[in-house]
Amino acid sequence: CTLTLYKVAAGEDLQAAVNKASAGDTVLVQAGTYEGNFTMKDGVYVSGGWNEDFTAQTEHAYILDAKQSGRVLNQPANFETLTIWDNFTIQNGKLTEFLDKLGAGVALLKNGRVINCLVQNNTFTYADKECAGGGIANNSGGDTCAINCVVRNNKGTHGGGIRTAGIAVNCIVENNEAANNGGGVYLHYLGGLHNSIVRNNVCKKDVGGVDMGAAGCAMYNCLIVGNH
Repeated sequence: CTLTLYKVAAGEDLQAAVNKASAGDTVLVQAGTYEGNFTMKDGVYVSGGWNEDFTAQTEHAYILDAKQSGRVLNQPANFETLTIWDNFTIQNGKLTEFLDKLGAGVALLKNGRVINCLVQNNTFTYADKECAGGGIANNSGGDTCAINCVVRNNKGTHGGGIRTAGIAVNCIVENNEAANNGGGVYLHYLGGLHNSIVRNNVCKKDVGGVDMGAAGCAMYNCLIVGNH
């Protein structure tokens, strides 16, 4: 089959380009700030922070901003094909209702992944023990859900920064806050944290750094420091 490369210039409709693409296609997005709520599509690779002629990238220069109105980036269902969003700032998501239990910044299921992203200033305040993940939440056991991400200044009920049944690799999780479990990270089911730094997070009730909330969770080569 023929794969298609889509290019989204600053000010154009990113979601429309993603919706038009098919599995295996790539969407390149120019640097800029885009407001709203965004939805992943099965098998479509989305890459942000490109310059005007799409020849070079700047780190975290493409900003997805929900403006405190709902989730920033959503995976609506389990996917058949690995689906990646790469090099975005994901910020200002806010959830105050149940809304399928998952995170205010990014909600991921099977075969969903974010890499090289800055996830910041997202809040999930619904007071239910199953609602979790201020920054990133994943509900697919064993999947690698986040690579090379910085997750900071987020708030959640469980897992102020990350709540995951998947695996986060090479991440920095800092200055997040949780109401109950895992100020920085809450590992659930088969959740894992590898080669990461978890620092200066706060939990109002239980573990400040990393809460390993179930059998089968694992943590390797991590620095856990300065949490409360």
